[in-house]
Amino acid sequence: MNSVTNLTERPQVKVILFRERDNTCRLMYQLKVSEGYQEINPQYMSWLLDDFNTNNQVKA
Repeated sequence: MNSVTNLTERPQVKVILFRERDNTCRLMYQLKVSEGYQEINPQYMSWLLDDFNTNNQVKA
């Protein structure tokens, strides 16, 4: 994970496989903020990745 430290100007996110009480699973997306991590929705995560890919000319 050393490459993460090279992107200090970029937001850091993590994805956690979260198991609900009824044993269904979902992905929980979290954004690093100064107080720790804040849960974000999948639409924001998608926008964040699209924005990163556009600004860095990444091709799908």
